[in-house]
This record gives sequence, structure tokens and C-alpha cells, in this order.
Amino acid sequence: MASPLGKYGELVAAIVAILLVVAWLGAEFAAAIGFASPPDAAVASAAALAIGVILGQRATTNGAAKIAAAAHKRLDAIGAPPADAPPA
Repeated sequence: MASPLGKYGELVAAIVAILLVVAWLGAEFAAAIGFASPPDAAVASAAALAIGVILGQRATTNGAAKIAAAAHKRLDAIGAPPADAPPA
């Protein structure tokens, strides 16, 4: 999966994630000292999503997906039963 930003894709994603988290923490701090109203829940969600994107991007680019696919092939080859579905 190639980033449209090329070799700077990871750097830009990390900077955006850091800025989102800092903005969220700054808004929470300003609300705690009574300077501003509490931030919208969307800001916290965006910060959490940004961190998830950074970690997910790193997992896919370092080969974790290929390792998992190879492990699944080996399990299928030996006829291992599927894992139980998680409780709903």
C-alpha cells in the first residue's frame, strides 16, 4: 500500500496525530482551569483515531500482515479448526 505522500507519508501522519492529541489535551486543560468549555467528543475521537491509524499503518508496513497470512495458511494446511466467534 503506497501513500500518496510518498516517503513522507509516515512523517505527515505522525505529525497530524501528534497535533490532534496536543489539541485535545490543550482543550481539556483549558476546560479544567475554566478558560473554555469542554471540547467536543469528536476531538477525543479524532485523536484516538489518529493514534490507531499510526499504529495500524506501522503494522501493515512492517510486514505483520504477511506474517499473519502465512500463519493462517499453515493452520489451514494442517486442518486446524476455526476459532470460536467472539461473544456478541
